[in-house]
Amino acid sequence: MYYDITKVDVLAFLCIVGWLFMVFVHIVAIVYGKVHLYSWSCLGFSSGELPGVSILKPVVGEDAYSYKNFQSFFELDYPKFEILFCIQNDHDPAIATIEKLISTYPNIDAHILKNAMNIGVNPKVNNMIQGYKVAKYDKIWISDSSMQVLPYNLKEMVSHMKQKVAVVHQLPFITNADGFGGSLEKVYFGTQHARVYLFTNCMRLQCVNGMSSLIDKVLLDEIGGMQSLSDYIAEDYFMCKEFYRRGYKLVLSTLPALQNPEIRTISKFRSRMIRWTRLRLTMEPFPQCLEPLTECLVIGLLFALSVNHFMDRPVLLSLVQHCLFWFVSDQILLKIVQGPNGTLPSLPRRLLVWLFRETFTHVLFLQGLFGRSVAWRTRKFKLSVGGKAKILNHNSYPD
Repeated sequence: MYYDITKVDVLAFLCIVGWLFMVFVHIVAIVYGKVHLYSWSCLGFSSGELPGVSILKPVVGEDAYSYKNFQSFFELDYPKFEILFCIQNDHDPAIATIEKLISTYPNIDAHILKNAMNIGVNPKVNNMIQGYKVAKYDKIWISDSSMQVLPYNLKEMVSHMKQKVAVVHQLPFITNADGFGGSLEKVYFGTQHARVYLFTNCMRLQCVNGMSSLIDKVLLDEIGGMQSLSDYIAEDYFMCKEFYRRGYKLVLSTLPALQNPEIRTISKFRSRMIRWTRLRLTMEPFPQCLEPLTECLVIGLLFALSVNHFMDRPVLLSLVQHCLFWFVSDQILLKIVQGPNGTLPSLPRRLLVWLFRETFTHVLFLQGLFGRSVAWRTRKFKLSVGGKAKILNHNSYPD
């Protein structure tokens, strides 16, 4: 029997293939997350000759959680490390909090550095370079100021620092918090973000977020040092891109990075999503333009229309079944990423938040698409294709 293949047939077929690929992404992320996350055990782990580690903490300002977050680094179970708090100047309110911790933990090698250097447009690099230059150890752990760590966190990350490993990084996640904004960030980092992050790392592709990363300083110096990254806002991406190009390994820690900020609102989430979208679109324009096609509602609708084209199946039925599969898969992954870190929000709350994110992610993408400026704390930047940026205002440094 002869069948005339039309362009619509080809398009429908490609949509079904794309949907099957996203099913594959879900499965890989779930399996890899289950096998990899929280799999490291300190039982029987020999400290041996563990290398010293210099911890760089870029700090600007403080909130109600700063003391607890900073304190967790003073209580690390590791034989040899220093904490370098990198602050812009003498007027930062976080200084008093850090000084209190230093006096409370006199046996911890901790220092406050107050002279940020203006070497480029990236304020985080400008802040950290002062610590980078005086770091006494060849292993550098860059950890954002809102991070909270477990006592064995550093030991676990160092255990992955083997030959040809340039960076050990952590899957970004977030601690529990009340309110819609807290649940929204929990669901986002534990579902869509975790899915992509785990899948790409399982496939050994470059996908690194610089919130918490342990870096081999010797290898970083080979590519020009931290100062070579100062003209990029996404310094972590370009650093790891160069490591990846040179054949060095980027290893995912078994422990997620726990952000613990005080303020978690829809407005703050929106600003972050728009900023990240614009960064991705300027760094890698073509693949990032296809990003909406990987989201639940768009790929689900394309799949439902394609199935209807070939099988005359009701579009609404296919779409509802697709969304149910997507939601259940996301909840399985969220529980895996959450691990032993307390109790998740109730299922009705998670469903509401999940629907909100899946619906409005396209609005946020469009807002990110039509614009090149990004706001980061008290500064504003204009991005150029290729990832470089220029400063649009000159207020105090963000972290």
